[in-house]
Parts: sequence; C-alpha cells; structure tokens
Amino acid sequence: MAYFALIFSALAGALFGQTYKWKSELGLDTARVLAWFALSAAVLLGIIVTLIGPVPIVPQARWMPFAHGLAMAIAMHTYYRVIEQHRLGISWTAVQLSVVIPFAASVAGYEETLDLTAVLGAVSVLVAIVLFGLGRERRASRERKAEGVGSVALLVVASVFTGITSALLRSFAFYHPEPQAVPSFFLFVSLTLLVLNAPLYIYRCKRYSLPLADPKTTLFSAYKSVTNMSAMGLMLASVQLLPGFFVFPVRNTLNILFVLVLSKLIHKERISSVEATGLLFALAGIGLLSYAMA
Repeated sequence: MAYFALIFSALAGALFGQTYKWKSELGLDTARVLAWFALSAAVLLGIIVTLIGPVPIVPQARWMPFAHGLAMAIAMHTYYRVIEQHRLGISWTAVQLSVVIPFAASVAGYEETLDLTAVLGAVSVLVAIVLFGLGRERRASRERKAEGVGSVALLVVASVFTGITSALLRSFAFYHPEPQAVPSFFLFVSLTLLVLNAPLYIYRCKRYSLPLADPKTTLFSAYKSVTNMSAMGLMLASVQLLPGFFVFPVRNTLNILFVLVLSKLIHKERISSVEATGLLFALAGIGLLSYAMA
C-alpha cells in the first residue's frame, strides 16, 4: 500500500508540475489561479473529511498545517515568478534539489539510521537530479535568461520553502501515523492558502477590472488542486508508513521519471544522452535506497 501511494504521489506530482508551464502559456493571473486553487482544494477536501469524519489533530501538531500552507503559498508565488525570468532547466533543478531539506530532517530530527548503501543511494539521486536539470536546460537554451541577484534570491526562496513543506509532512507523520488524518491536515492547509491568497486576488480583480471568475482559470485551478493535493496527500501517507530517508529521494526520482515520460508522450521530446545517464543514476539510487531500507 505504501509503495503504491509513493508511486502515485510521484505521478500526480508530475501532472501537477505541468501546470507551471501551462499557466504561463495560457497567460493566467497568478493571484486568481492560486485563490481558485485553494478554494477548489478546500471544497474537495471538505467533502472527503465530511464523508470519512474529521481526525482531531494533537496539540503538538496543530500549527503544522498552517505552517505548511504558508510555506506552500510562498513557494508557489516565488516559483511562478522565477519561471517567468529563468530558464526552466535551472529553476527546475534547484527546486528538485530541495529534497535535501526533508531528507536531512528525517535523518537528524527523527534518528533514521543510514548505512553506506543508503548514503550512496542518496548521492546517486542527487547526481540524477543535476543531470536531468542539465538536460532540461539544454532543451531550454533558446529561452531568455535573467540576470541579477533578485532572480537568484527568488529561486533560493522557492527551493527552500518547497523543502520546508516536505519536512513538515515528516513532522506531522511523527504525531499522526494514521492515514485517516491526511484529509484533515490538508483541509487546514487549503483553508490557510485561501485566507492568504484571497485578499490579493480580490485586490487585483478590483484594481484591473477583472472578473472574479472565468471558465479557463476555474478549470485550470481545479485541475491544479486535484493533482497537487493528490501528490501531497499520498506523499504524507507514504511517509506515515515508510522512513523519510527513503520516501523523499525515491519520490523525487520517480517524479523525474514520470516527467520524462510525459515530455515524451505530450511534447514528443527525445531523451538526451545527459538525461539517459541521469536515468541510470536514478535507477541505481532507487535500488540502493530500497536495499538499504530492506
């Protein structure tokens, strides 16, 4: 069960990752997208929680969904800004490397033991991420490239807060190892996102005389919320059942592989020699981490 959750989390994450590119191509307003994204997620999760029943969150973990929502809001806003300025290969690689944060939190904060095999597996995953990033950057070599300290700072912020969201999942799983708590956690996350994004959304609609809703934004945001909450919810379920040192690197690696498959199927992109080498490191990393956990 845990392994299926991990695999489908990576697949949902790959589908969600496509929205960053599609949002720019469709010319949608970021504030409107994120407000409708949060509302869609809150409605969906509210229905799920009503059906299965709410799970009371222990006092020690009550702050975590709100912190997760804040970190997610910062990560999404900054990453949308980053991809407007940076080559996609550069920004994508930096954000994927955020896996270091939850990995370190799992090992240092929860005393998960690593042997040499696990260390080699983690290193293989990091090498694979860098190689995949180089492959994507070469493919995006004709896109404009931004200069300046501000752009780099935004990229660092997007990466760090992406890592924080995953680390918070590991912390919440420590206090709530039961999968039934997942919808309740993300209901509070989505409500936090809605509270944070609604004021900016309303301001921009009034400032630029935009309609409060339009079919394109609504449908896009609904798709974004379903894929994102599926990815995050299944990752939380995975880390409730499996050690974090295994979940986070393997999940990111599987996510990369699914992105390659989607790029091949949707955009008819060929896998470059650099990406093929990254694929070998990725498979080696998954194998080593699996062996270490066993």
